[in-house]
Amino acid sequence: MRYKAAFCVTLAAILSIFTSVISQVKAQAPAITVVGPITKQAVAFGHSSASLNLLTSGSFVTSKTPNAAIGFDRFDRRSTNEEPNQRSGDENVFSTPAGVPMPAPSLSFDGIANFDNVTIFNLLILPPDMNGDVGPDHYVQAVNSLIRIYDKSGKPLLPPFRISTLFAPLGTVCSTRNDGLPVVLYDQLADRWLISQVCSAFPPFRQMVAISKSGDPTGEYFAYEFVMPNVKINDFPKFGVWTDAYYMTTDEYLGSDYTGSGAFAFDREKMIAGDPTAGYVYFGLNMTTPIRRRGFLPS
Repeated sequence: MRYKAAFCVTLAAILSIFTSVISQVKAQAPAITVVGPITKQAVAFGHSSASLNLLTSGSFVTSKTPNAAIGFDRFDRRSTNEEPNQRSGDENVFSTPAGVPMPAPSLSFDGIANFDNVTIFNLLILPPDMNGDVGPDHYVQAVNSLIRIYDKSGKPLLPPFRISTLFAPLGTVCSTRNDGLPVVLYDQLADRWLISQVCSAFPPFRQMVAISKSGDPTGEYFAYEFVMPNVKINDFPKFGVWTDAYYMTTDEYLGSDYTGSGAFAFDREKMIAGDPTAGYVYFGLNMTTPIRRRGFLPS
């Protein structure tokens, strides 16, 4: 009985210390503040009356500089002093399969380069903010304010064109601007293309989103202009495709001061249908980890 009593006292003391430590950790942890939900509808909506193939030549940009190659480099990740298949330590713990070389790129072709933006702004914009996605029959590439569409063999289907071309039907200040931070996503669940860029003309700032009317990125688009829920800069937007919404996260700034992250859920069903009442739900957070249908999206 004496040993049992001593054990109970010891156990109680350990639990008391553990509880105290947990309380201190919780007290020192930064508070997670959440703003929202805030809902807003699109402030402008329109749709192209003709496909991009029928646009006037003035909408396109003629490249005057060498193009950058699209492809993937292969890296030898071994140490410079390490021979092939040479490993230290227990071979039963770590081993690598032999005779399985990295496959070569299936295709490599020239795409638009950041220098092509010089034809619009007469200056080189940095960073280039390269972006793009692949669909069943197309590859769509964005570099800052320019878009170009290719087939799967690498053949350009259109000359490079300004992203603002997609938003011309809106007739707003932002519909003529090309402030960059482009996003291109292929929605494989609906066979649609999402192309987006920011508008930083004046606060509250805007997010411009275009949704193709079909799986053909050279065809017609629904165009939306969304006002941000505050006066913060919607920097570095990242989109994810999910079954119930198009999700977006942003880094939020007041001037040069980082203030947190914004999480948005856009009404995917309405945007695919071309409904002008499409909107979003917003939450302001300390930070977020974006997700998409197949897992976490790099931030």
